[in-house]
Amino acid sequence: MGLLILFGVGLFGGLVLWLRGLNPANRSFTVIADFPVINGVQVGSGVRYRGVTVGRISRLSPGANGVEVGIELAPADLIIPRDSEVTVNQSGLLGETVIDIVPQKELPEGKVASKPLEPDCDRDLILCQNSRITGRLGISTDELVRATIKFADVYSNPQFTGNINQLTKNSSEAAAEIAKLSREVTSLVK
Repeated sequence: MGLLILFGVGLFGGLVLWLRGLNPANRSFTVIADFPVINGVQVGSGVRYRGVTVGRISRLSPGANGVEVGIELAPADLIIPRDSEVTVNQSGLLGETVIDIVPQKELPEGKVASKPLEPDCDRDLILCQNSRITGRLGISTDELVRATIKFADVYSNPQFTGNINQLTKNSSEAAAEIAKLSREVTSLVK
């Protein structure tokens, strides 16, 4: 009976570790991204590389000048170019917030000789263990709402409306003058 209880506790502990992402066969490495702002990113949020989920957010550290985000990437031999663009994006109007990593150019063939966890990893070419990279805010419903409000403010401004009306009037007058000039040139040519 005691062995059965120990087996049950061990099985439960293994299940909890597995659900938390501990997998001894799947090693990972960590990259640190610095963002000025992150909208809706939480510990455990997904990280995509070229659209494929390859990791998760392991920690968030807000500071005076931005937010430091720990990104855990797996497998440990994943090669990500150093000049990749890292953005925080929301998928859908109420969807989850993820971090997308998109390379800006291809790596030269045969240039990468080491993996991210190796001590001789080339930090100028690829992201290695504890590399730092700068991120930016990408697609966000908060930014969409902010931009919509600014747009509405600009277009509801009476001075702007007056300028548009004046532009329309001037364009109409210019078109009429061009038509008149065209008729005069036609009669002159005849």
